[in-house]
Amino acid sequence: MVYNFNLGIGWASSGVEYAQSYRANLLRRAYIPARFVFTDMFPTENIEHMTRNIGSLEEEVIWLYTFFTDVRTSPVTFTLKELEATMAEEDYTFSRDGKTCRYQFKESGRFYTCYMVDDTSDLVHRVEIVSNGCLIRKDFYTYCRTFSEYYAPLDGKAHLYGRTFFNEDGSVCYEEVIEDDSAFYRIGAQVLYTKADLVGYMVKRLNLTADDYILWNNYYEYSFSQTEHIDFYITATDAQNELMRQQFKKYCGKEPQVVIIPVGSLDELKYPDEPRKRHSLITASRLATEKHCDWLVEAVVKAKESVPDISLDIYGKGGDEAKLKGLIGRLGCADYVHLMGQQKLDDVYKHYDAYVAASQSEGFGLTLMEAIGSGLPIVGFDVRYGNQTFIDDGQNGYRIPITDEMDQKEKIKLLSERIVRMFTEDDMDAFSAHSYEKAKEYLTKEVVHRWIELLK
Repeated sequence: MVYNFNLGIGWASSGVEYAQSYRANLLRRAYIPARFVFTDMFPTENIEHMTRNIGSLEEEVIWLYTFFTDVRTSPVTFTLKELEATMAEEDYTFSRDGKTCRYQFKESGRFYTCYMVDDTSDLVHRVEIVSNGCLIRKDFYTYCRTFSEYYAPLDGKAHLYGRTFFNEDGSVCYEEVIEDDSAFYRIGAQVLYTKADLVGYMVKRLNLTADDYILWNNYYEYSFSQTEHIDFYITATDAQNELMRQQFKKYCGKEPQVVIIPVGSLDELKYPDEPRKRHSLITASRLATEKHCDWLVEAVVKAKESVPDISLDIYGKGGDEAKLKGLIGRLGCADYVHLMGQQKLDDVYKHYDAYVAASQSEGFGLTLMEAIGSGLPIVGFDVRYGNQTFIDDGQNGYRIPITDEMDQKEKIKLLSERIVRMFTEDDMDAFSAHSYEKAKEYLTKEVVHRWIELLK
């Protein structure tokens, strides 16, 4: 069994979450059982919904806070009718506004605010209970009540002072007592004084054997400081492997085993079934500042002076969407630069001529891997680690050297120049062939074989 330890997960399609999804699929293909452990508290979302969003199976997900109970990871199925059956008072009014429902109890003056899974269903995720104008409790549901939070007024605000976690039958499994920024836990006769103790107790209860493996995400300090207890480290790229070995030797005087297994894989190479759209560019990422999609927009606008039929499609969602829309409007390029939203891209890359990226760091670069899997040349900066892994400069695109002293305008100019050079001077068929050749080592059968060889 492989246990993947993580802090949290979100709805945004970040590289970390996609990597988790890829890893789960690879381990299934290798017939290696795996569990994905999450240790953050998720008071506003059901963890099953978020992990299902990236392709995880219910039985593969372990949440620290329900691990000790007999409540299984599950989608929300608890209904308003089931909630009403728990209400002691029958004299109430009911109203609904989208995902929020309200029960107002006439006799006591209390009210329940229910937060639903969506705008139309009767599935209840959580209920907030207010009495005498003060929040006193929040109840959280999947197919049963999973836990409750308790509040008291303090300095004019609702102050969280404890949580109770329940078993399926409603009995109390354990309690969390919260004091300011600290907490302790009572599980039967066991008292755990920190969250780290709670995680340690969970690991103890897993009853790990010599055939079990733990992969630590987010807990880098721990895994680096416990070298004597760790059989091997896994990096996604050659460059990371080399750097890790150098730094272990330099700072720790140790030479641990470090193996390379890509975080993603390609089930097959994708070939176009019709001619690619001429001079078309694609990029895919979170629309976040550090991805510098605005630089790409400006670079393409400049490149259009030399390549009149150029186009750029930007896939993804994120906080910079409004900013990018405004930029596209100001530059008057909406007819050839498009925001495409979040889409499944498996069969999309192959319709484009090339991929572009302006990020100045990528831990691996799943979209870069997917791009070469569809034979796309790539233009990006010469930065760790993804671009250096997937771009062979002058052979399947360009890795643009940059320095910290360069300003934004100079970087945009360099991006534009390389795009123009690629489209006007280079052999795009040769570039594409080189990308396909590089992509072969990332085929799923090859990556699965690495996992099997490592864990056999």
